[in-house]
Amino acid sequence: MDVTVFKKPEIILNFLFLGVGASALGFFLWNLSTKWIGAIKTSVYIYVSPVVTVVLSVVILHEKMTFVSVTGALLILLGLIVSQKKINQKK
Repeated sequence: MDVTVFKKPEIILNFLFLGVGASALGFFLWNLSTKWIGAIKTSVYIYVSPVVTVVLSVVILHEKMTFVSVTGALLILLGLIVSQKKINQKK
């Protein structure tokens, strides 16, 4: 493996983005949201991530919406609705 590829500025910037932007900022926001709305609600909303990914891939990357992605997104949203109803009914 050629290690000189890691000296390229675009590779270094990609690693910095993944390390600082995606990981560090993501964990910081996760901890902040857990503090604000609680651990249970925060862990429930992590399941929205694939739905957001599908929507943004259509909007930003102009990917085609497939039957499988629509079905998966609907099932995730339905699951969130059902889980939130059970939590609200217990209160």
